[in-house]
Amino acid sequence: MLKEILIILTSFTLPTITWAQHSFDKIIDSIVISKMTEYKIKGLSLSIVKDGKTFYTKGYGFTSVDSKNIVTPETRFVTASITKLFTATAIMQLVEQGKLDLNKKLIEYIPDFKLKDNRFKDITLLHLRTHSSGLPWDNELIKASSDSMALKEFIFSLYDTKLKFRPGEKFSGETYSNTGFDILGYLIEHITSMPFQEYVKRNILDKAEMSNSTFYFKIYLKQNLRHL
Repeated sequence: MLKEILIILTSFTLPTITWAQHSFDKIIDSIVISKMTEYKIKGLSLSIVKDGKTFYTKGYGFTSVDSKNIVTPETRFVTASITKLFTATAIMQLVEQGKLDLNKKLIEYIPDFKLKDNRFKDITLLHLRTHSSGLPWDNELIKASSDSMALKEFIFSLYDTKLKFRPGEKFSGETYSNTGFDILGYLIEHITSMPFQEYVKRNILDKAEMSNSTFYFKIYLKQNLRHL
């Protein structure tokens, strides 16, 4: 009799679990597809983490507008401004190690850094990290060299740059500055004597077991272009 009850219970339990997962998939799909349509997103990869473990992964759409290659959970995307999260994490690691102080001025760490606008001398690491330095949104370096030298060349090409306001005077969506975070990237190199991408790999990506992620652009191109 007990065996028969267990068999009956099992026959009801398994479909319930399967149906619950199926319902969850449908809910996630409806949300993602709706947002992709609303924001005209051609492709994305989704991962949901629960209790420190990957709970759900799925790819949607295609790798480019003209491509018919389907996005999978393993598809690599250019990090773009998400790089700032890694940069900020690296800076705070160095703060915890006593190698940096957010309240100190940038020129205390990089004495050779100069701008045409003398107010640059008041820029602190905190100003850079909170987008309140007065630096412009972007600057462009024409014909940048390889990964290992690009940041340094960019930072020392800023000599003619003028600040938009006095450091620490403003903070809003309009004070956002890619330039400021580029400087922080170079500061990481300067303090650790290690290329930015190597520092991030060793101290963030490897420790987080993000083995499919890289900041080495040449590696990205080599492994990704064939999938576009």
